[in-house]
Amino acid sequence: MEGSGFEVTPENKEKVVVPSLAPQVVDQDFLDAMNPAAGQFSSLEDMIKFAQNVLSPSSDSLLHEYQKDKWFKPVHAFDEDDWTEMGLMWEIVKTRDSNGRVRRVYWKLGAMAGHHAALAFHPGSGYAVIVLLAGHYPDAAKVAYEIIRVFQPSIDIVAAETASELYAGTYTSTHNSQADATGENQVQVEQATKAVVSVRKGTLYLDTYLLAGIDVLQLFGAPPHKPLPLRPSGRAGEFRVDTGFPVFSHGDENGDGKSRFEGYNGEVHMGCYPYWNGQDLWGVGPEGASVNVVVLDGEGAMRVPGVGVVLERV
Repeated sequence: MEGSGFEVTPENKEKVVVPSLAPQVVDQDFLDAMNPAAGQFSSLEDMIKFAQNVLSPSSDSLLHEYQKDKWFKPVHAFDEDDWTEMGLMWEIVKTRDSNGRVRRVYWKLGAMAGHHAALAFHPGSGYAVIVLLAGHYPDAAKVAYEIIRVFQPSIDIVAAETASELYAGTYTSTHNSQADATGENQVQVEQATKAVVSVRKGTLYLDTYLLAGIDVLQLFGAPPHKPLPLRPSGRAGEFRVDTGFPVFSHGDENGDGKSRFEGYNGEVHMGCYPYWNGQDLWGVGPEGASVNVVVLDGEGAMRVPGVGVVLERV
């Protein structure tokens, strides 16, 4: 970070941008109390380094992945609007990507006389926008917004194409080792085992999911011929089949061998859990993982760790 500091020096004076509006501010010393708020200089190169380390911390970074995840969380939402929130160190505004999904932009804005700046992170898409202005035009935030508006559709296309290249396709296996009911012995499974993964409006879906001839999507309560989305768990390549709280039948309520739980996916009301907690409804298989976990390694393999099955993309 060689282009950042709090005052003009003989060494950096040739690189300092002096605005036409209130140029005298450049020579002011805001002292320790106000330097962090209004007295810091930085360069585009340094801001890029900072943004890269925030978005993708390396092993030797001062900022680690856990801290990044804590940073990019709202801590307060305002009742009077559905646009702004407050983060631990950010102002947060909501926007929408080209698929219509709500996304959060975490930013810090700066303004001191003729200097104006915006540092905006879009963690949902993995990029940042840096705006440094000097002069009479004051609205760095508007410039950042416009950049996001112009570039977001292309970024969404690239993200969908990358997800399709890494994960989408048909995965099959006709011969797998699978733990038996005791969880101790391995038996051979030769029934139809198949999964079809697709990308729809920027989201991964399981269109087909057969394990040993069993329609798993139906067991998870998916409506007939309807896919279920895959929700990232936070681990590389690991997803949960996002079932919500579906309609499913069980037991013997009316003597017909079935009782129905109507679920409440798509409803504004719910029971004691919100719909997204449904991904944790499912039991743990003999291999010690939840049965609704799938792992896509991006190299053509799909693992179902809960039952010890591996499928290959064809």
